[in-house]
Amino acid sequence: MDVNESKRLNAVLAVAAGFGALLSVFYYLQRLSYYLGEAYGVLASVKAYNITVSSSPLLNLISASGALSVGLYLVYTMLPFAIIMFAMGVSLFVSRQFTKRDSAVMGLSSVAFLFLTAVTEFSFNLGISVIDDYIAYASAVLGIAAALYPYVYAPKKSESRRAYPIEINPDTPYTNFLILTNKLMKRLSGEIRVLDMHFDVRGAENLARLVNGSESRYSKIYVLSKGERLGREFDRAYYDLKDELKNKGVELELRLLSDDDALAQHERLIMDNTLAYKIPPLNIINKKSEHIVGVNHSDAYARFSKLWDRSEKYENRVRDEGK
Repeated sequence: MDVNESKRLNAVLAVAAGFGALLSVFYYLQRLSYYLGEAYGVLASVKAYNITVSSSPLLNLISASGALSVGLYLVYTMLPFAIIMFAMGVSLFVSRQFTKRDSAVMGLSSVAFLFLTAVTEFSFNLGISVIDDYIAYASAVLGIAAALYPYVYAPKKSESRRAYPIEINPDTPYTNFLILTNKLMKRLSGEIRVLDMHFDVRGAENLARLVNGSESRYSKIYVLSKGERLGREFDRAYYDLKDELKNKGVELELRLLSDDDALAQHERLIMDNTLAYKIPPLNIINKKSEHIVGVNHSDAYARFSKLWDRSEKYENRVRDEGK
C-alpha cells in the first residue's frame, strides 16, 4: 500500500468513526427522551387526577425519571465529542494531512466517547438492539484507530525518501537533465505539484523532458504559475503536452495565481506527497548554477494548497480573455 492509499484509508476510518458516533448519539437521545417523556407524562397524570399508583412498572418508571434526566445530560455530553470526531474525519478526508495535534484531538475525543458510551450502556437499559450498541463502540474504536494509524499502520518514510540536495553545473546542461531525471523525478511519484512563477513554453518543454519515460510513476501533475509569459505559442504547447500526458495516463492541470499571490510568492517548488524540493525556474532548470534542496514538506504542501485553492484554471482565463 502506497502513501496515497494509506492516507485515503485513514480518511475513510476517521469519517466512518465520526458519522457512527453522531448516529449513536442521536439514537441515545431519541430513546432517553422517549422514556423520560413517558415518565413525566405518567407523573403529570398522577398529580392532575390525584391517582394512587400501585402498578410496579409505573412506579419504577416514575422513580427512574431523575436518573433518566441524568442520562440525557450524559448523552448531551457525548455530542460534542461525536461532532469533533466527525469534523476531524471530514478535515482529514479533504486535506489528507493529519498533524500530530489532529491525531491527539481525534484520539482523545474517541477515548472520551468510548468511556461515555460504556457508562451510558451500563447505567441505562435503553432498549437498543445489539447492532446499535456495536455502532457506538465500533465508532469509538475506529476513531482511536484513525488517530493511531499514521504512527502504527501507515507506511513509514524510509531513509531513501529523504530529499537529498542535487547540484547543477551550468556547464553541463545535457548531463544535468540526466541527473535531474534520476535524482529528482524518479524519486517523486503519484501527484506532482509544481510552483513556478515564470512557467512558459520552455518550461513546458523541460517538464516534458523530465517526466519522459517515467510517466507510469505519476497520476497527476499540478502546475501553479503567474501566467505573465503565456500566449498563443504557449497555448499550443500546453494543450499538446496535456493531450500527450493524458494518453499516457497522466493528468495535467495548470492554474494561474492572482496578482496579489503572485507578487508575494518568490520560491519555486516541486513536490509529491512526501518530498518537497526548492528548484530553479523550469525554463532554465538544467542551466542555472543552483543547488536543488529539500524543504519542509508539510509547510510547502500547505502553502501550495492554499495558493491553488485561490487560483484560476488556465482554460478559464483563456476563455474569458477570448470573449
